[in-house]
Amino acid sequence: MMTSYKVMVDYSMSLEDMIAAGKYDFVNGYITTTNFPIDREETGKEDVEVILVCLGESLTTEQVKSEFYRRGLKPATIMELLALGASHPELQREFSILALGSSLRNRGHLYFPYLYTIVDGRGLDLDWFDTGLKFGELWRYLTVRK
Repeated sequence: MMTSYKVMVDYSMSLEDMIAAGKYDFVNGYITTTNFPIDREETGKEDVEVILVCLGESLTTEQVKSEFYRRGLKPATIMELLALGASHPELQREFSILALGSSLRNRGHLYFPYLYTIVDGRGLDLDWFDTGLKFGELWRYLTVRK
């Protein structure tokens, strides 16, 4: 299952400003510019089509990415994830949304940013998925076209 959304990504914004625009009730303290530097090759604002993919089965990171490439997609970055969270804030109340295009290696684990719902609101967090571990079948993956 795939669903597309249009979002405006403002590449001139800092990561902290992008997070503030999303008005999250919880933000993992490791989600910083130091850990997730912004790619400044892009500048200005850009309309981007992001595509939510539900694969409906438990797969490893490598299997998920392989399926993206087979479909002509690539993993979305944290900037695209934050743009989605700011423009479609209620979406993450339906399911958790993971961006495999940005990651943080810390304490021997690979962490990816994701949006999810918490008891009293919305959260931006990190979860780790190392080689061999499988993502559950309910995850939604944020992607963009290659």
